[in-house]
Amino acid sequence: MNIPELLEKHAAEQPNKVYLYFANQEITYREFNLTANRIANAFKKLGVTKADMAAIMLPNCPEYLYAWMGLNKLGAVEVPVNTNFKEAELLYLLQHAEASTIVIHESFYPILKKLQEQELPKLKNVVYVGAGATPEGAVPFELLLNEKAEFVQPRISDDDPAVCIYTSGTTDKPKGVMNSHRGWVLTGQSYAYTVGITKNDRVMTPNPLFHANAQVYSTM
Repeated sequence: MNIPELLEKHAAEQPNKVYLYFANQEITYREFNLTANRIANAFKKLGVTKADMAAIMLPNCPEYLYAWMGLNKLGAVEVPVNTNFKEAELLYLLQHAEASTIVIHESFYPILKKLQEQELPKLKNVVYVGAGATPEGAVPFELLLNEKAEFVQPRISDDDPAVCIYTSGTTDKPKGVMNSHRGWVLTGQSYAYTVGITKNDRVMTPNPLFHANAQVYSTM
């Protein structure tokens, strides 16, 4: 099973069950899935296609999950960005991953702005998440939410890459590790089985979504 199929399955089987609690928000599986569809349609309009690399530099928030799931619905690859990165680290990651898109929070946008004169030939789209005015050349995340909620799923293999996690780089610069849809889904299922999590439980995470722990355990 791939990640979009897993989400669609839960949205169909338990549409009104809350999937995500965040601050004062309660987001059901159905609502979450439909929003991910809107984001997928918006990314498609921006030219994001299957196997494209798309970076996400956001704090933990629903927008992170919407962007990630929207990308995976297209067959694009999510590239999580450590929110502690400064100019040198972010430049390296965007260049190495050849990212075509970045979804970035207003808190981190000044770092990206300093890099826009650098060699980033592949970066075509900047999606801006924040309350302030959207910078010139960027697309406000809210605009993506205006797309239609019906989405035609392209063919995605369970072994297609879903996420490219960058290592900590203890011996050299970080390496991008490609992880398949199957690997992410199975890890989440294995965790639930091993720990004994049921549909009546809630999982709380203090871990950042750019880290594999929060992705494969808490989210999947």
